[in-house]
Amino acid sequence: MRRKRVVLNILWLIILFLIPMPLIVILNTQLVASVSDLIVYDFGIVAYIWWLVITYLSTRPSWLDRLIGLPSMYLVHGLLGTIALIAATIHKFLSFSFDQNVKNTGNIAWYLALFGFFYAVFFMSGWLINYFKIADTLKKKLNHIFKHQVSIWIHRLNLVVIALIFFHVQLIVRIRSITEFMVIFDTYTVVILGLYFFNKIRLLTMNNGTIISNESLNSDTQELVIQLKSQKKYHPGDFYFVSFKGLKKLGIESHPFSVTSAPTNSPRSVTFTIQNVGDFTNEISKVPTGTKVKLEGPFGLFDKSIRPENVETPIILYGLGTGIAPLLSIAAEYAGKRPIHVLWTVQSQDKLYYSDKFRNFESKYPNFKYYEQIHRIKKQQLRNLLSEGEILKGQFYIVGPATAIIEIEDNLNSIGVSRNRLNDERLTL
Repeated sequence: MRRKRVVLNILWLIILFLIPMPLIVILNTQLVASVSDLIVYDFGIVAYIWWLVITYLSTRPSWLDRLIGLPSMYLVHGLLGTIALIAATIHKFLSFSFDQNVKNTGNIAWYLALFGFFYAVFFMSGWLINYFKIADTLKKKLNHIFKHQVSIWIHRLNLVVIALIFFHVQLIVRIRSITEFMVIFDTYTVVILGLYFFNKIRLLTMNNGTIISNESLNSDTQELVIQLKSQKKYHPGDFYFVSFKGLKKLGIESHPFSVTSAPTNSPRSVTFTIQNVGDFTNEISKVPTGTKVKLEGPFGLFDKSIRPENVETPIILYGLGTGIAPLLSIAAEYAGKRPIHVLWTVQSQDKLYYSDKFRNFESKYPNFKYYEQIHRIKKQQLRNLLSEGEILKGQFYIVGPATAIIEIEDNLNSIGVSRNRLNDERLTL
């Protein structure tokens, strides 16, 4: 966790200051303008560079995921987009140009960015729905109109914003005459957009799995087994972005699903447990065996945080509903090797489809404990279920709906579990 924070701080330093700095230095030393005007121009520069950076982050670079994790990467993506919009707003209202084309490209870009920001906050992040029930309810009612694929395409308006700003700068004669500035400006644009489109082309041509099993665990949950074409190793608790080839109803967009299988037991295949909760997942049960699959990943930091720990450190796996999927992967990998305590809560008895597997681990390994319950575990129950050693030293891994995780982590913290030992994966829709 400490290494992750250090890397995050270094990443922010590089993004916020080091990447835009060459352009700022050149502009401020070679453009003849007042100090106040130069500062306003600087805000425009950093906004554009930060929008380029979030475009790169949207490709989900695996090297960065293994350093800080995809949730942290998305957090950087969202926060950076927010402060870029603030910088662009300052630039818009404090700058002036007589050229109508310069004004039009800048203004249209700003309005599109503003629309994209509010749309993403409501439909593509947990900033509101994780904390305000009314926002969560409203989003669920609108999801049949603003489906996931629609949201993805609306979010890609950021590319139009970048194109407009690029031409906006090209149209400013005084800036276009500064050769060094334009060379760096164009290079940044070409490199970042080149990486973005290269990644999209790579994903379109990818074919690295085949479905070998698709079975119903209950009325609304599927267990999908995919034979891996390549030998790229995944880790317990990881997740992939999955898309299906040749199935029009499922489209071409990828969706994230956590691994249920353990790599030691299933190195050549990967299993996903998928609940039917939307337009995309409702079609999963109809996908035939033999269907070709694209798997982007694996992503995840759960296993990386488990491995360095002392082998005597208790691992507490707390799953809510299908949030048990990555935790079963971890349990299967480390059962008998580490002290493990699994807590699983569901809404009804028929959703305890992996109960027998956990009970088998419990009967086979003396340091394995398992508890299941219909509906949420209360705070007093947590105090009784967890040992003193687990409360004081255990590493907790919690997976489920974001609103429930926030409440559970507050409860755990109130009974003595420090927040730096709480690891979670929030299933925000």
